[in-house]
Amino acid sequence: MCMLKAPPKRVTGLDTVMPYYKNEDYFLIQEADIVQAARELVEGWK
Repeated sequence: MCMLKAPPKRVTGLDTVMPYYKNEDYFLIQEADIVQAARELVEGWK
């Protein structure tokens, strides 16, 4: 059995209706969002 050392972190888009194409980039998760979530997990793990 695998034991987690930190709680899972959910990195997703907003829970709203998908916007029109020109605003899609603000809605979808970006690389910076994933990096920030990973850093928060690593910093909390120390």
